[in-house]
Amino acid sequence: MTTVTTITMSVLLVAVGTMGTQRLVGEPDSLEFSCGIFRQDVAEVDLIGRFGRANVSQGPVFGFDDGPQDGTILFAEQPDARVEIIWHDPLARREPAMITVREHARRWRTRTGITVGTDLRSLERTNARPFRLAGLRIEGGGGGAVISWAGGRLEPSQSDRCRLGVYFQPADDGTAPDSIRQVVSGREYSSGHPAFQALNPRVVALVIAFPRTNRAG
Repeated sequence: MTTVTTITMSVLLVAVGTMGTQRLVGEPDSLEFSCGIFRQDVAEVDLIGRFGRANVSQGPVFGFDDGPQDGTILFAEQPDARVEIIWHDPLARREPAMITVREHARRWRTRTGITVGTDLRSLERTNARPFRLAGLRIEGGGGGAVISWAGGRLEPSQSDRCRLGVYFQPADDGTAPDSIRQVVSGREYSSGHPAFQALNPRVVALVIAFPRTNRAG
């Protein structure tokens, strides 16, 4: 398996904190996307026990910087619940490297209520202040990763080693190219930047990522 790049991992580990034991808030059919469900030591067999054999399959999955890799898919036939997992140990299918929900998988919610589709202004209100995020790519989409919650309500505690990455992208309808040029990738911006406020991009991916643990021997 191709190793997830150091740059990508460093961005992914920035984060939405789990906020302790806060209960999941959402629709009755919501699924919890958290490090309590997807632990660092989880294996495919554990997921089968939790979600059922019929809802766990194997197939090509994608990271952010690499091509398709052999991984595990939850709810492959249910677009609103699909999860893709890349493993550090792909033979044993254990120790996840990256767990991703994107596109239409809106049944998954973080413990703070964030889903795919949550817009930037709503998330700013939840955080109770502007936050920091990467710029957007003009061509091909992408970018828009949360870099820091800037001390807001979504800032994880110092002792919380669980991290989730949040990625934004504006609507792909060609209506705001000038605004995108004001917040291009390669720089860091405030969510309060007028261009980001005008674009009001939505969350397109939630990611739990674990760097490889070095083991003696």
